[in-house]
Amino acid sequence: MIEFCKIFIIFIIIFGETMEKIKEAAWSFAEVTGIPVTCFDAKGEILWGHNRVGKVCDNFGLYTEQGGACRNSLLNASRTAAQIGEPYVFLCRAGLLKIAFSLIIDKKVAGCLMAGPILVGELKESIFDNIVNLNGLSVDSYSKVLVALKDIKEYKPEEVVRLSALFGSCILGGLTPNSDYLKIVKHHQEMQKIAESMQKYKRAKIPAPYSYEIEAILQQDEKGHYSGRSQIIKLAVGYIHENYKEKISLKTIAEKLHTNSSYLSMLFKQETGVTVTDYISQIRIEKSCELLSETTLSFSDIAARTGFEDQSYFSKVFKKIHGVTPTEYRKGR
Repeated sequence: MIEFCKIFIIFIIIFGETMEKIKEAAWSFAEVTGIPVTCFDAKGEILWGHNRVGKVCDNFGLYTEQGGACRNSLLNASRTAAQIGEPYVFLCRAGLLKIAFSLIIDKKVAGCLMAGPILVGELKESIFDNIVNLNGLSVDSYSKVLVALKDIKEYKPEEVVRLSALFGSCILGGLTPNSDYLKIVKHHQEMQKIAESMQKYKRAKIPAPYSYEIEAILQQDEKGHYSGRSQIIKLAVGYIHENYKEKISLKTIAEKLHTNSSYLSMLFKQETGVTVTDYISQIRIEKSCELLSETTLSFSDIAARTGFEDQSYFSKVFKKIHGVTPTEYRKGR
């Protein structure tokens, strides 16, 4: 019992020292960038914050309400950050961007650090409206919202990627040495490489040298297609696969995921190597190939069933991707 108490006391001391290092690193990031940083415990309670200028959330009760829309959004982001072992960029319910980095100590999630809010591009009227509507504010409070918003930092999409990397590096500096993140990131990257390899074989219609057991696991975890390093790209890809028959675009996907279209476009191209529009076209043509091979449906019916506006545009995109017309493809099967 005495020995256990000694071990427990040592753990508390080490844990306390680690948290102080993390706090110092987070404060340094906040001071240099001017971006507020807030620390939450594992249950979502606020422990401390630094550089409150520009922290528009502090002015409204919804942010501090346990179980509320804002707090649930932050907790979900924290969980995602813990799953990938890296900073996770997301948009809060108001439409402001934040960066979440989960604190993993001794294989356990001890809390989460949030950098933000920040703006991607110029301040939009929709953000003002979201804050007013979410908090049920009266006209008398409008000036308060505008004053709070004026101090928020603005960044370009490509700058957000660098900020995210910088934030993660700062916090990891306080957590060193820590092998938990390395294991999570390594596993995430391995799954990503397998998924990418699977897609190459499927596109080329070549039997893949992997077991079907691995594919079954990937289809369960990754839906059998490329998911990207970040959760937002995984969601975007999943949304495209589920809704390719509908009229979807970069804008509709960004709105569905509550994210900025410019940021989504940049990150999607960076992680998948293609634009959102081209990816949608690829999936639609992939599905049309199945219908051309397995059914006798007319080209106009196939176009309608795979999300194309008309047969003419379907044929044009099909030839661009496969180098042959739908008629030639069907005859060659």
